[in-house]
Amino acid sequence: DGRIHGTVTAYRSSSDFDVNGVRVDATAAELEPNASAVVQGAYVRVKGRVVNGVLVAREVKVDGRRSSDSIGEVEIHGDIANLDTTALTFTVRNVKVDYSGPVDWHDGNAANLANGRRVEVKGTWSADNTTLKATKIEFES
Repeated sequence: DGRIHGTVTAYRSSSDFDVNGVRVDATAAELEPNASAVVQGAYVRVKGRVVNGVLVAREVKVDGRRSSDSIGEVEIHGDIANLDTTALTFTVRNVKVDYSGPVDWHDGNAANLANGRRVEVKGTWSADNTTLKATKIEFES
C-alpha cells in the first residue's frame, strides 16, 4: 500500500499528476468530490499502491485541510526483500527503502529487520524519487 498527502505540484490531467514531486497514476481511481477538483495546487490525499516509483491510486480525495506533519509523506506496507545491512537499505513492494537516517522504530529495531518480515514504512522520497527515506518503521504481524 502507498499513501501520500500534499499539494498537486505538477498537473498533466486529473488522472496523471504529481503530489509533492511523486508521480500519481489515477487512471482507475475514485476521485472525490470529482475529477474537476483535481487541479494544480490542490491539496489531496491519495491511497493506492506503489509500482516502480509511481503511486497507482485507487482513491484520490481533494481536501481543504493541510497538515505540515504529513505533507509529502509516503506510507507502504509489505514484506522486506533485498536487505542490505551495509548500505542500510531494503525493498518493500519493489520500492527501495533507506533506513540510514533517524528512524522512529515501533515493535522492534534495525536488528529485527529480515527478509520476509512484514513492515509498515513511512517516509519521504529522495530528491530523485528513486528511494524512500524512512522516518518510521513498524513491524507488523
